Amino acid sequence: MELGHTIPLQKYLRMQPPPYGAGCPLFFCWELHRIILQSGDTLVAVNAGNRFAVVLWGMDAGAWNHYQEHFREGLEMAMESEGYTREEIRIYLKRAGKFQVTKTHGRRSVAGLNQMDNCLWKIPALVKKGQLFQPVHCHEVNRERCRMAGYEGCQYPVQCFGMDMEQMLSEQQDAQEPCHDTILQQS
Repeated sequence: MELGHTIPLQKYLRMQPPPYGAGCPLFFCWELHRIILQSGDTLVAVNAGNRFAVVLWGMDAGAWNHYQEHFREGLEMAMESEGYTREEIRIYLKRAGKFQVTKTHGRRSVAGLNQMDNCLWKIPALVKKGQLFQPVHCHEVNRERCRMAGYEGCQYPVQCFGMDMEQMLSEQQDAQEPCHDTILQQS
């Protein structure tokens, strides 16, 4: 899984500029950025292909030291809140692979990140203090019609993420079926 870091996030983390990504599918690439939301340090992550978003509010210095683990936990919570099973989440994370820190994945995916940020400012709900994952904010930004890198026209991120998940899971099923078919043909 490629984690594209915006330049402001790179500077905040005091890291050297990371390399470009290795070209994995956008469904397994995320753009990470740091903003201040309702006076709290916030990690926002957006899928590079479908703009599905994760919002983690209240990141203190200790949390930033482990931001990748917090992102993973937030992603799992966001997927659970959208009705994905633990098995589907496990399959996604396994297919995505280990984290690789990279530069962002192009103008269109960064534009999706900026659209999501703009949507966050419009949400009237207060953040839930005392927890990093913000379910209401994730729910709202994932239902904002927008343009995204992996799809044409205006779409809803939650629906596009769902279509990408269905495709990935059907490919997973297809990869398992030939073995099953071979066993049936031999008997």
